[in-house]
Amino acid sequence: MLSPSRSAALRPAHERRSLRRQTGGRTRWLAGVAAPCSDRVGLEETARSVLTFAGPHFHWRVNIYDSTNASCARWATAASVKRFVWTSHVPGYMTLFWKKVLVPSLTNTYDRIFILDNDVRLTPQLGFSAARIDRWFASTNAMIMQPSVIAADVGPGARSGSGVKNHHAFTASCAAHAIESPERLHISRPEAYALLHQLLMDIPDKRLDTDTGMMYLWTALTCEAFPRRPSCLLVNSIAVVHLNTKTITKAGLDPQYNDPRAKKNNVLFFTWDHPTYGRLMNKSVVPFQENQCGIPARTVDDLGLRTDGTPVRRKKKGTGPFVAATCHPLLDDLPNATQIEALSL
Repeated sequence: MLSPSRSAALRPAHERRSLRRQTGGRTRWLAGVAAPCSDRVGLEETARSVLTFAGPHFHWRVNIYDSTNASCARWATAASVKRFVWTSHVPGYMTLFWKKVLVPSLTNTYDRIFILDNDVRLTPQLGFSAARIDRWFASTNAMIMQPSVIAADVGPGARSGSGVKNHHAFTASCAAHAIESPERLHISRPEAYALLHQLLMDIPDKRLDTDTGMMYLWTALTCEAFPRRPSCLLVNSIAVVHLNTKTITKAGLDPQYNDPRAKKNNVLFFTWDHPTYGRLMNKSVVPFQENQCGIPARTVDDLGLRTDGTPVRRKKKGTGPFVAATCHPLLDDLPNATQIEALSL
């Protein structure tokens, strides 16, 4: 595990400040997405996101995991974006891409590390912008942040992930709140991402065909390393759309990813074979709840599984005094908000 001192040492702040000056003082983003050539809808959505956001301050790493060439992603070499987009071909689940490509020697040169699924639509109409998310980071000092995830439609195939109805009520007084773990769509500071990457390095590749339990552990490790900051916040006022193209099912990963027994085995691996997670699960380390940095999962039941691997009914997300105590009010996005605040002092 990375200690707070070691994670701080990994941060090349002077280098990022120098690079930030080259981009007009803006934060530098690195987005990472894994996509198969076989998912036409997902590729089109990834192309839309790359062509919309790629630029000197917003770089992309696109992993085509079911092909050894990028002929299905010719948009990555478009004249307007080719200097800001790199492609790779690491086979397997997206966690292997994070482990082998999104390494700290790369990510530590950026201010924001943005991980997302390929079937996610990023749209300014729902509030998504790098500048707006940067304001939330500055306002809350959070280490990991996630926008709300809403479904593209209704019906049995719709999946909203961490939609606003699944967590705390969306009000002006609670536009963002702490969550136990993010979806596979999150923005983190490089210090927090370094903890995730160290965790990936501690897990055998054969177990990285699922991330069950991993996001909980990452949040807990971030909480332990940075106890004075919120570990993970869900921002309800910024949303993205999940198209749910079922890439996990199409890749044949359901037996490893969605089967309750596989989920149980993965969680038990963390519990028994990973010393840090076992220590957290055994409550020998008290989570810094009073510092509003998150709640680690404690037992297999906490992750929605009985010891026989069958699902259990969990408490409704976003309930209880902890969430109520970690709400953050809506930010003022008016252009002259700062001047108005100064005049009112």
